[in-house]
Amino acid sequence: MSVLQTGAFLYIGDVVMATITKKQMEEYERLRRDRDNGRLLTPDGLRLICAAYENDPEKIGIHMLEMLAKFRNEGIID
Repeated sequence: MSVLQTGAFLYIGDVVMATITKKQMEEYERLRRDRDNGRLLTPDGLRLICAAYENDPEKIGIHMLEMLAKFRNEGIID
């Protein structure tokens, strides 16, 4: 079996696999940690928030801005 890497691809025999950079891997790990700790807004989470505020854009916007201020005060985000 032959192994060859050229550019962004790794060739193992007849199989071609894309490779990622160290920076891309670090970003993936960060996103995975955020997902596992509930820090990402999923489509289901967004639907829940919208339903809770009866799809009223003003109420949803106020909620989002209040949460942003709370997270900044707690040092969760910059």
